[in-house]
This record gives sequence, C-alpha cells and structure tokens, in this order.
Amino acid sequence: MDDWLKIPKDKAEKQELYGVDGWLLVLAFYLASVFLVTIIYQFYLFPKMYPATVTGISSDATSIRLVLFIDILTTAVVLFILFTKYNNFRLIATWLFSMKVVLSLLNAFYISMSKENMLIFIYNGQQIIVLTAWIIYINQSQRVRLTYEHKISRYSFYQN
Repeated sequence: MDDWLKIPKDKAEKQELYGVDGWLLVLAFYLASVFLVTIIYQFYLFPKMYPATVTGISSDATSIRLVLFIDILTTAVVLFILFTKYNNFRLIATWLFSMKVVLSLLNAFYISMSKENMLIFIYNGQQIIVLTAWIIYINQSQRVRLTYEHKISRYSFYQN
C-alpha cells in the first residue's frame, strides 16, 4: 500500500516543507564542500603526492584519480538536480550515492590490501557512513518527496 499521496504542484508549493531547506540545505552544503575539496585535492595536492614519473603514473595513483573523478562527477550531478528540483532527484541521488558506497567499499578493500595510504582508507570509511545516512534521509524525508515528487505522506501533519 502506498503511503504517499500525489498532490498538484501548486498545492505542494504552498506546503510548509516545500523547498530546499532544512536537511536538504545541509546536504547541499555537504555536496558543495565535497566538490570543492575534491577539486582542490585532484588538481593541487594529488600531483605533489603522486608526481609523474618517466614511465607514467602508478596503478595506485590511477585508481585514486578515478575515484576522485567519480566523486567530482556524482557530486556535481546530485548538486545540480537538487537545486533544479528535478522530479527524479530521489531515484538518481540514491543510485549515485549507492554506487559511491560500493566504490568506496571496493577502494577501501584495495587500499587495505596494499597498506600504503591510510588516509584514503579513512576517507572511504567516512564516505560509506555519510553516504549511507544521506541515502536513508533522501528516501525517508517528507521534504524530499514533497519538493521533488509533489507527494505528501498519507499520515502527514502538514496535510492542509
């Protein structure tokens, strides 16, 4: 049984929970900070940690650079659809965050096997915890359902 009722967009916009506020604003700030920090790390700190050699870049550096690129791409996409109020925000954000959790698990396992870079291992652990919390929030939040899907809980206090 569906616990969410579809309501017209104009009625949804009049609801108290409509809009990018509350925890959605915290999510936006988190995504923007992750985006900026990853850009700084990718282009300014990474070349100093893994300088190019005559033969190229090591396999560890290549995998880390790939993870950073995926972080930048997924963060930018979710941040963009969050502010454009794209109606499939919940589905896309959940899928991308889940993909990043799996990638972080694989990367943490790979790094723990090589035992070279504990900082990357800690970063992946943090990613797994934080992204799992955001996945739960995105899928349980009345604000997300109302703002992006124009749905309100059948049992909502805000049904006026």
